[in-house]
Amino acid sequence: MSVTDHIWGCCENNNYSDDFLECVVCTKSYHLDCLSLSTDVNVRDSSEWECPLCNTLRPKSSNNDNTPVRFNPNVTLRACKRQALQSPPSTALLASDIRNMFQEYTLKISSKIDSLSNSIGAELKTVKEEITDMRNSMDFMNSKFESLLREHEETKKVMVKLQKENSVLQSNVKDLNARINTLEQNARSANIEIQCVPERKTENLVHKFSV
Repeated sequence: MSVTDHIWGCCENNNYSDDFLECVVCTKSYHLDCLSLSTDVNVRDSSEWECPLCNTLRPKSSNNDNTPVRFNPNVTLRACKRQALQSPPSTALLASDIRNMFQEYTLKISSKIDSLSNSIGAELKTVKEEITDMRNSMDFMNSKFESLLREHEETKKVMVKLQKENSVLQSNVKDLNARINTLEQNARSANIEIQCVPERKTENLVHKFSV
């Protein structure tokens, strides 16, 4: 039988191995490791070997003694050894475990990243809205400040103009007061004071002195 014609009845590992037995009944092949048999099986006796399933299905002896059918006595049976505590695990199993752990870890990390991203996105959105509101408020306050500054500049100009006009008015008042004083003095200098003359209410002083 060629390598590719083997039908393995012990496991799903289809890799060819020199250490195997072939059942004479069902013609299926079995790895010695799967049967927990040593590699020192007699090749001559293996030609009569039956697999555990076929051996179990074979009719028992007619003595009705409930004695279970045994394997070929010429085949050396080896008890299944327990894996040593310090022995390294199988490479395939270790790779599968690592792969599963890595996938699980990747999924957890991805979920955490998505959750953190959503949380940060929501917080950044809130911060952006607050910054926008602050910017609008600052723009409004800036426009008000500029308006007040323009009004202040205009008020300063008006105040300067009023101060100049006030100075001119004060100067004019001084000049008028001086002119009034001068006119009063001139008017008083032309007056005639008459004493010791009886005064009559109906008399005309201008006519009287002109005569």
